[in-house]
Amino acid sequence: LGEDFGDLLFSQALANHDAGTLYRRAIELLWRIQALPDDGTCPPYEMARFEMELGIFREWFLGAALGHVLTPGEAELLGRTERILLASIASQPRTCVPRAWHSRNLLVLPSGELGIIDFQDALVGPYVYDLVSLLRDCYRRWPDAQVAEWQAHYLQGADARLRGRAAFDTDFDLTGMQRHLKAVGIFARLWKRDGRTGYLADIPRVLGYLRDVGARHAELAGFAAWIDGTIAPAWAARAPA
Repeated sequence: LGEDFGDLLFSQALANHDAGTLYRRAIELLWRIQALPDDGTCPPYEMARFEMELGIFREWFLGAALGHVLTPGEAELLGRTERILLASIASQPRTCVPRAWHSRNLLVLPSGELGIIDFQDALVGPYVYDLVSLLRDCYRRWPDAQVAEWQAHYLQGADARLRGRAAFDTDFDLTGMQRHLKAVGIFARLWKRDGRTGYLADIPRVLGYLRDVGARHAELAGFAAWIDGTIAPAWAARAPA
């Protein structure tokens, strides 16, 4: 069946709708999707794919966009960071992951319900993937206190999958960092390969997530400092006007 969802994107609706209502609605819809049984319809989100996505950051952002050649120390730092992120992802409970659960891929219908698009690449993957996609959106950043409030709302309906709040917070942070490394690489690829510059303005925001979130974890503090002291300034110097 085909249905016209109109053209009011979630991101646009935030201008004249209550953000709390919209985000709670998106989270509650995510509960329903995550509660679906794994009947084999969605293929697994393989760890090899997560590794490949980290390679996009190396090839297209560090290489093609920045022309940055890693020193041996940087290579060791980045490799260690990638292993930490992948270990967190590998340890998580699995659920259906639409993979595009953010403000530009949800629409607000006249009824107030949400329309879901771009779900054809859904996989079975880490349970926090879509939540961090929504709450640490590459295109809009919310204050930490607001994110924490929406996280708490998610936890009210998703606690069957949880390993404790501390583990949830770590899962959320580290899965988000993997996703943001991929996103920066994709934005650079769209520019360098496809001539699409529309996402370049979002790169500083995503680098800011990597810096700020990484700094919360002792084992990632060196990576956060590298992003802040080397990579973000390099991008500021090379980004097109």
